[in-house]
Amino acid sequence: MAKSEIRVSVVLCTTFSSSLVERTVESIVNQEIDRRFVELILVINGKCGGVEIGFLDKYKGNFNIVVLKEKRLGLSRARNRGLNAARGEFVAFIDDDAIADRCWLKNILEIFENADSRVACIGGKVLPIWESGRPRWLSDRMMTALSLVDEGNRAFCVRSGKSFLAGTNLVFRKSVLVKYLGFRADLGRVGSRLISNEENYIIECTIRDGYRVLYAPSIIVFHVVKKERLKKGWFYRRMFYQGISNGVMDSLILKKYPLFFLKRLFLTFFYLCLLTYLFFILFLPVVHSLIFTIKCHILIPAGYIWFYFYKN
Repeated sequence: MAKSEIRVSVVLCTTFSSSLVERTVESIVNQEIDRRFVELILVINGKCGGVEIGFLDKYKGNFNIVVLKEKRLGLSRARNRGLNAARGEFVAFIDDDAIADRCWLKNILEIFENADSRVACIGGKVLPIWESGRPRWLSDRMMTALSLVDEGNRAFCVRSGKSFLAGTNLVFRKSVLVKYLGFRADLGRVGSRLISNEENYIIECTIRDGYRVLYAPSIIVFHVVKKERLKKGWFYRRMFYQGISNGVMDSLILKKYPLFFLKRLFLTFFYLCLLTYLFFILFLPVVHSLIFTIKCHILIPAGYIWFYFYKN
């Protein structure tokens, strides 16, 4: 296959902890797009000795698949391994528990072809496949904690400091991502540690440097929400780590954009005080999902402040 034919490289990172990897691969292989323009880069992360990848044999000769290993554990490291091997002009990322819509790649290329060169990144909808049903106490405001995204059916530019896009449905111009040296290893999942914001850091930097980031509703993936994540304890831990992630990201952005950092730190203190006040004036029997949501959102600034006063 000629190198120049590849338009988009799909990077799929896995520790093979998910049983859905084969379904994810199948959703990429069955895209409604000329296969000459696509490559799938499967990055096996961590010491996954003896993993079974025989299911890929049926695609040999029909689809361009590259299998790589990144022994250093961490999602950012695995994604960077895939990025360095990518031959496409665009690099799309999807998780190993997600299933791409059949027109995912087709729509990605169409949008980039009609966009100007300032568009560095596009993200889209991430719709749920509930493994055991959605709990009644889980409000719509908590969907982002599960990497679910649905901002309606109108495309628009993402504003600085307002990124809601999920890494399981994100595509970058490779040249831009390489300019920022890929994803930072001090952000992003490492094992069971729920650190995030590796994508948000890149997005924030690109917007502040004059690039554009788009939300495109036609770019859709379906994300399997596992039942072990639908526990309140998991959400409390996830939101506390989100606060830590925000602290790590802002400490990095501080070096480039001091005013952004000072504004975020002030708003974080204000947000923590406001949410704590609201929590104590509301009676527990009022709206169970609202109480849970407020508890979760208190933990974000709590984790943020913990990072600055304990870690530093």
